[in-house]
Amino acid sequence: MEAQQRGLTVTLKQYLSPTGGDSEAEQTPPPQLQWTPRPRKAANGRPSAEEKKAWRQQMRKQREGLMLWWLDRMVRADDQLRERMTWFWHGHFATSFRKVRVASLMLAQNQTLRQLGLGDFQPLAQAMIIDPAMLVWLDGNDNTAKAPNENLSREFMELFALGEGPYTESDVKQAARALTGWKVNRLNGFARLRPRLYDTGSKHILGHDGDFDASSFVQLVLSQPSCASFVISRVWFRLVSSTPPEAAAMARLRGRTSTASRHCWRRWSPNRRFATRKVHWSSSRWSGRSASCVPSAYDPVSCRTSRPATFWGTCAAWARSRFCHRA
Repeated sequence: MEAQQRGLTVTLKQYLSPTGGDSEAEQTPPPQLQWTPRPRKAANGRPSAEEKKAWRQQMRKQREGLMLWWLDRMVRADDQLRERMTWFWHGHFATSFRKVRVASLMLAQNQTLRQLGLGDFQPLAQAMIIDPAMLVWLDGNDNTAKAPNENLSREFMELFALGEGPYTESDVKQAARALTGWKVNRLNGFARLRPRLYDTGSKHILGHDGDFDASSFVQLVLSQPSCASFVISRVWFRLVSSTPPEAAAMARLRGRTSTASRHCWRRWSPNRRFATRKVHWSSSRWSGRSASCVPSAYDPVSCRTSRPATFWGTCAAWARSRFCHRA
């Protein structure tokens, strides 16, 4: 309602160029999630039933706390463009509790998306290719020189950077070799390169030869002509319109490497569809209600068993169904 009262022009200006700090976001600091590795095997070769039960209960509590915190953050934050782009990139680099399970990994990824989500795509892509949650989600954690796993290399090119078509099966296999050796340290949850598991041989990827590693692989993929168009089209589809931009508009946008920067959004803001969607997002913050004020209605079971790829998709649907109609 507040956004509607201010009007389209004023709301867009505040949305794209917020003034001052984000005091509301500072009042919703992220939860302090203790890294707790899975129980180690006991003398009989497996953890005790009590240890496994306690670990699962702790992980469940942390997951529920993280989901509720993110809802609360999105309700309260003044810098709504940053929150909207954090949400978008989470859907783009889709991960889920269904496989990751450890809330601290998902929180770290969420913070990376929030920090880099309004800048150039290159640093964000570089961070995601070795992000611990991503390594678990797309089996990069199991990708070694002796047993390459193609899941991460395939999904990075097809879903994150290029779309279908601009690469071959051979490119996928060779790229998998470039991504070998990255493991999530079970003692602290950080990702590190283990040289003995990395394939140091020459790779032939997208018409180029070299000893590509994770970083140089990302640089190569992002240098492809189709990359900018693909990423821009995904941002456009999710945040502007299901109707693709005209060729002239796409050509102008492709000249901007910072596809999600505030400057780029200012160039898009005259588009009526973009503008009204931004006002809708801004005015749908559940009438300023904090998500933490409704814990009794919060249903972690529906979130835990949800089918959407994003780890809190059902929670977002739950929140919208209860609060967005108030705006």
